Amino acid sequence: MLKKILLISILFSTLLNAKMYSDIKYSTLDYKDKDINKNFKLNGYKLSIGYMSENFSFADVGVESSIATDRGTKIPSITLEDETVITDAHVDIDFLYAVHLKITRPIVDILYGNLYFGLDYAKISSSAIGNNNSSRWEGSYSYGIGLEYWIPLGVSIQLNYMSYFNNLDAMEFGFGLKF
Repeated sequence: MLKKILLISILFSTLLNAKMYSDIKYSTLDYKDKDINKNFKLNGYKLSIGYMSENFSFADVGVESSIATDRGTKIPSITLEDETVITDAHVDIDFLYAVHLKITRPIVDILYGNLYFGLDYAKISSSAIGNNNSSRWEGSYSYGIGLEYWIPLGVSIQLNYMSYFNNLDAMEFGFGLKF
């Protein structure tokens, strides 16, 4: 019981010294559908909210949670390896939830390098004429790397590469605010 109280007090004191931030990013996603066996290019948006502790000398560490969605994509016709033709193939990532540990370190004065490690969970819908329609939840570990350029007034410009699970990769570009 004493260990739990000590751990909670350490976490609480870390959060009190942490700075809250929020990011919004435009994402270009590359999704390989398992049922259709085709890569789909998707475009979407990601909103992140997190806390960054600046108490460490080597790198700053934070925790962020994110939600992302996309606009879906449709391919008129796909020819599979077995010469089967599928028409009107459609993929949509309804929701993607992620929780990441964010480690950031300055590269030069106001340019920072970021590493992300975490878990994600997504609801993905796919359909095609002549193929099974599916709506399923997928979850996995995720990781990423990025650059963050801080301009005055607590605003940043960001570029990230994220791998959410073995068949979903994203390039993300956006803005961040530090409170």
